[in-house]
Amino acid sequence: MVLGENIWFWPEKFSKQAIGKLKYCFNALGIKELSDAHITRLYHLGIIQSFDDLFTLDLERIVSLKGWGIKSWLRIKNQLYRPVKLAHAINALGIMGVGEVMSAVLAKHFQTWEKFINERNFDMIAGIGPKTAERIIQLLQNEMELLETFTKHLTIQTAQGEAEFKEAIARGLQTVASKANGFQGAKVNQGIESPDRFVLQIFWDTLEDHTIGFRESPLFTEWRAIVGPFFAAPPVVEHFVLTYKS
Repeated sequence: MVLGENIWFWPEKFSKQAIGKLKYCFNALGIKELSDAHITRLYHLGIIQSFDDLFTLDLERIVSLKGWGIKSWLRIKNQLYRPVKLAHAINALGIMGVGEVMSAVLAKHFQTWEKFINERNFDMIAGIGPKTAERIIQLLQNEMELLETFTKHLTIQTAQGEAEFKEAIARGLQTVASKANGFQGAKVNQGIESPDRFVLQIFWDTLEDHTIGFRESPLFTEWRAIVGPFFAAPPVVEHFVLTYKS
């Protein structure tokens, strides 16, 4: 095959289905460097026909394309080899009925990629209906090549870090923050669509109880030592007053 802009023609129905699967997979994994237009183009050029092809991209093949260069290739590689959350990997499989929310449920239940792909009793999990369980099992049995590609090339994180974080924040609130003057209580909310996002609400008698009494005391140092290692980025801290409660 001559590389460059030579197009491979495939039956339209097959092409749309295959391209759709690739788009869903790449988007779920957060590979933002590959837009839908890029995926369509690379598919019709015969460069990316499967998920595995993405990991064997040749530098010469990419830089020979109009509008692409070494920087484009490097950005794709950087996104490919960064750690992937277990829920995102499960969602990327494109199982009908298993979107972001259900993938988060499965990740929370199994904790690791290995346990998930070796399970066969999904209908025993709360929230998983018989049809969804059957679809999951069918994929695990029929898409061995895709599963092997994920296992071989992706660095899939375990969900254990989430459980450890929840334990740490509960311990920090109970043993440290609760000792601060003006501390009334706290609530921790976890995102459904974005399960890696948490919102911590701490209730204080006064604003100064937090900004001065707590943050300028040794208790704050203890608190950050417990929860700080789990932060993906510095937390956003804002203060609110209650205006309505039902």
